[in-house]
Amino acid sequence: MNIRKQRFGTGVVVLDVLEDRLDAAVAEDFRSSVLAAIEEGAGKLVINLGNVAFMDSSGLGALVGCLRHVGAEGSIVLSSVTRPVERVLRLTRINRVFEVFEDTAAAIQASAPAHS
Repeated sequence: MNIRKQRFGTGVVVLDVLEDRLDAAVAEDFRSSVLAAIEEGAGKLVINLGNVAFMDSSGLGALVGCLRHVGAEGSIVLSSVTRPVERVLRLTRINRVFEVFEDTAAAIQASAPAHS
């Protein structure tokens, strides 16, 4: 699974999925990569799906499974979702579980802790 990890500010980590498919063949590796980021202390995750043109139920299951591990103070949001993946998220109503942003910059801004 090819994922690039970038840390932004305090606690926001962006995971750029560099694969064109998030399916049964890579779902477990994807899940492991996300869980590794969570275990390393990433509380606010932005998952950039801009390269993903296809997602099946295994990919959806991996995404949802990661939510259980992020904790009450953390979050996972999606960014740059392609039209085919957006359609799958809508059909399965997973778009009600994950906040989806048009681009990664907007997702980072929304995920960053507010300054006091």
